[in-house]
Amino acid sequence: MSEVQLELYKKLYRLICEWQPAWYKSYAGIYSDDLVVFNTLLNFMNHFESVEHIWANIDMRGEYFNAFACEQLARYFDQRRCKLPIEPVIPFDEESYLSPRGGKVYFDARKQLLLPLHEGSQTFDVLSVGGGSEIHSDSNNFKRWRI
Repeated sequence: MSEVQLELYKKLYRLICEWQPAWYKSYAGIYSDDLVVFNTLLNFMNHFESVEHIWANIDMRGEYFNAFACEQLARYFDQRRCKLPIEPVIPFDEESYLSPRGGKVYFDARKQLLLPLHEGSQTFDVLSVGGGSEIHSDSNNFKRWRI
């Protein structure tokens, strides 16, 4: 290996791993072992300061790289495995279910209760808040917002 080749590895590392870390995601798919090992190789080569540093203890470089690659692959697959569990919704009645914190949630969001909005500052105690933009006025001119 020459200094020119080492510099090429370092440039590839900067281009692929630092400047454009997401370019390969559309190409990787679910079989991305080779891509992870390629990124590992670039990362491994990037930490060497010179070719002399590589040649020092050359007999063990393959072992060091294999251990580093196995660690990176294990980390990658551990990240892919860590997903939130899907919990089934158990109906409370025909129209609603209870959230994990005990709040009644309607299957039809339009049936959720509305908070009355008066002039000035107000404080509400709620279990959770969703997003919405429907504003309703009633006969007393109270405005209610579906959240």
